[in-house]
Amino acid sequence: MYNIRMDRQTALLELATAHAVALRLHDAGAADDAVVQALGIPETAVPGLLRIAEAKLAAALVPADRTLTYAPTLAPCAREQPVGRAWWGAVRN
Repeated sequence: MYNIRMDRQTALLELATAHAVALRLHDAGAADDAVVQALGIPETAVPGLLRIAEAKLAAALVPADRTLTYAPTLAPCAREQPVGRAWWGAVRN
């Protein structure tokens, strides 16, 4: 079992580079022009990019007062397949 708690800086590492750069510049108080120059995108694209980046960041974050528990499990087969004669009997019936 693993306890996963992700802070903002760790979550930024999980984002696409363009989203992470845009959010870091925005967090630092940079103007939209800085995002335009850093990413080479039109100025009209910045608000949408920031909205998408914030949504993706929010999805990656776990609130500080909660942890996710991850327990890897092996999924059982949907059904057991009979083998040999038992299989042939099952197919014919």
